[in-house]
Amino acid sequence: NDNSSRFGKYLELWFDSGGGNAVAGAQIRTYLLEKSRITARNKGERSFHVFYMLLRGLEKDGSMRELLRLKPLKDYAYLGGAEGTFEAESAYEDGKGEAEQWGTLKAALEEMGMGEDILSILRVLSLVLLLGNIQFEETEDHNGSKWSRVARGSAAL
Repeated sequence: NDNSSRFGKYLELWFDSGGGNAVAGAQIRTYLLEKSRITARNKGERSFHVFYMLLRGLEKDGSMRELLRLKPLKDYAYLGGAEGTFEAESAYEDGKGEAEQWGTLKAALEEMGMGEDILSILRVLSLVLLLGNIQFEETEDHNGSKWSRVARGSAAL
């Protein structure tokens, strides 16, 4: 699995209480999302799939893109900017493209009863991408004290 370094799995096994060694249940827990992948990646690597799924999945939905202030993939610093790695020929085992993957993810969220929460989830994902485009510059006040401010022309939220 090409994505195995991005998460860990913990397998918890339960055994029957009758003194035997029969497995009575199990649970796999996924943990350790590599949060640093949002802000930095190695050359040729991509960030979390959900960002690409979202942007590709909503390419034809102009009103939702406008509501979320979404731009093309290359416009996001957290996705590598113009030099980013955007294509994922082998990222998905089922061979579906990212727009199709977005549809599958959205359907899964709806199936789990999270349909009303989807817009909130989209807003958080959009916000993370927008935050990555904010740039800061160092400046001085009238007393010569240095501080930082949002650079002019930086991403408008």
